[in-house]
Amino acid sequence: MLESRNLPDLKAFRVFVAVAEGGGIKAAAEKLGRTPSAISMTLKALEESLGAPLFQAERKAHLTPFGRLVLDEARELLHHFATSCATMQSYARNQIGRCDVASVTSVSIAFLPAAIRRVQQTLPEFGVHVRQMESKFSADALLDGVVDIAFAAHLPRPDEISFEPLFRDAFDIVCAENDPLTKEKTPLSWSAIRDRPFIFNDSFAVIRTPELLEITERAVMWIGSVFALLAALRQGLGVSVLPRLCRVQGAEGLRFLPVEDPTAFRVVGLLSKKDRRQLPGTRHFANAVYEVIQEQAGIYDYELLSAKEPTQYLPA
Repeated sequence: MLESRNLPDLKAFRVFVAVAEGGGIKAAAEKLGRTPSAISMTLKALEESLGAPLFQAERKAHLTPFGRLVLDEARELLHHFATSCATMQSYARNQIGRCDVASVTSVSIAFLPAAIRRVQQTLPEFGVHVRQMESKFSADALLDGVVDIAFAAHLPRPDEISFEPLFRDAFDIVCAENDPLTKEKTPLSWSAIRDRPFIFNDSFAVIRTPELLEITERAVMWIGSVFALLAALRQGLGVSVLPRLCRVQGAEGLRFLPVEDPTAFRVVGLLSKKDRRQLPGTRHFANAVYEVIQEQAGIYDYELLSAKEPTQYLPA
């Protein structure tokens, strides 16, 4: 274990990343405005403090296996340092801070803009950075310090992550408005799309019904972007399954058809790291999002689940 007095500083990791990404000492020296000899000395000191070589040869063009590990860790360390500094500087300016939030696309469109406007009416200096992110990546983004909070579907997660359910949203079969499916009686069974061209996306991964899984295995294409998927469906390229809330992203030319499957739903909630103290602006923003979700429930047809406000479960 490294003693604190032997720990390398952030400058050493910046130099190492610059050399690794630039392919050598000369390129890193030019990028950082330092001499090649200074870069070499910094790398030597870093290797001595870590206890193993980072590069395979003197030219510093190829990383050792240890070097590849250190490169991944150094990138995360530098990103976390930059994010933390931005948060501290923002808080110093306005005593409110900023919020980095991950969100599934439907939530980022249906609720976040109204929540941001609401917060900025009372806290005009509040800063927010929204990252559209699939639910399966949200926990890692929280653990890595990339985001402060996340709005995502309920999935297995590490013990360090808390999940507060906010609403329950049904999944629908989605097709073009002139598709023959629209003439059938709803709710539909999965067998109604068994022989149809199916477009796969990651949003319905929580549904484990064998009949749907069999259909997805024969998918004709995969489209990750919800916007691109909706465009493909409008063109009649196939059918797919999406959360009902996705109607807010533009349902023109499309039909969302209910499904006869009691497991065809997702639970969307607020994720946060259990041991992370949240700044006032983040807690205020999370509460504003919940208020918007409450107000829009009658419009977008989802079931509210949470009985408490986010300020009651985000650490302060």
